[in-house]
Amino acid sequence: MLQGGLQKGAPFPNVPGLDLSKSQRILIVALDPNCEYCTESLPFFKNLADKLRDRPNNVRMITVFQSSEESAKRYVQQNQLNVETVFGVDFKTLNLSVIPALILIDNSGTVLDFWIGKPSKDIEEQIINHIAVGA
Repeated sequence: MLQGGLQKGAPFPNVPGLDLSKSQRILIVALDPNCEYCTESLPFFKNLADKLRDRPNNVRMITVFQSSEESAKRYVQQNQLNVETVFGVDFKTLNLSVIPALILIDNSGTVLDFWIGKPSKDIEEQIINHIAVGA
């Protein structure tokens, strides 16, 4: 089953403004201000960001938006999502057709794991255990 065109072990497309050198692994969270599933998932993303903040050298969380800088920054500020943000990213070049999406990559840009769509409570727990606890 092909999920958004992403594949574990494959190189993640280059994203202008995304610095991979600051940590061992990067969790990219693709969001859109007009996506109801993104907004419904915000409490989980905020919880995950808080857990990862304790380990900044191991896993860094970055939100990416297709939308303009103004729209992305307003969404991040309104929702108090205290993470790095990259905007103006073409999701098609990332092989993403569904959001929200979480993509875990290493500092060489290799896809380690990914989760597409609004995560269920079980999937949220798996993600936290896999990324924040098991990191």
